Amino acid sequence: MSTWMRRRGWVDLFKGPRCDLLIALSALPCSHPGPLQLAMHDGRALVSYDADEDRLRLAVAAVDRLLDRCCDRFTDRPFKAPFELVARSESEHMYRQLIKRCLCFWRLWRLPRQVSCTLARRAPSKAQRRALESMWRDPTWEKPLAQASSVKVGVETG
Repeated sequence: MSTWMRRRGWVDLFKGPRCDLLIALSALPCSHPGPLQLAMHDGRALVSYDADEDRLRLAVAAVDRLLDRCCDRFTDRPFKAPFELVARSESEHMYRQLIKRCLCFWRLWRLPRQVSCTLARRAPSKAQRRALESMWRDPTWEKPLAQASSVKVGVETG
C-alpha cells in the first residue's frame, strides 16, 4: 500500500461496505436499454431501473459534450482553452471515465436509505439528498425522457 493511501485512510474507509456494490454503483450505464443489477441482498436483487439508467446515460453523454467543449481551442482569441489539457490522450480518457463513474455513483442516492446504510455503510446527508433530488428532477432530463417514470432504485423480489 502506498503512503498516500495510508495517509488518506482508504483502507479504513472501505473496511465495512460491500465493495462489489460500490463497484456496481459506479459502473457506467450499458449502451443497451434495461435495468442494471447492482447486487444481491437478502435473496433479492438490487437493481437500477431502466428509467434511471436512461437518465444516467444522458448525464454521462452531457459530461462528454461538456469536456469536448472545454477542449475546443480558438486560436484567434487570447485564451486558447478554458483549462490546461492533459498531455496524453490516454490520461484524458482515464479522467473522463473517472468523472463519469463518480456521476454514476448517483445510484447510491436512488437506493432506499436503509439499504445504502447497511450495504455501503454510508448514505448522503440531508443537504446532499436535497441537492441530488433537485438535479435529478431538473426538467432538462425530462425533455428527452418523456416516457421515463420517476421509479427509484429498489429491491426486486424473485
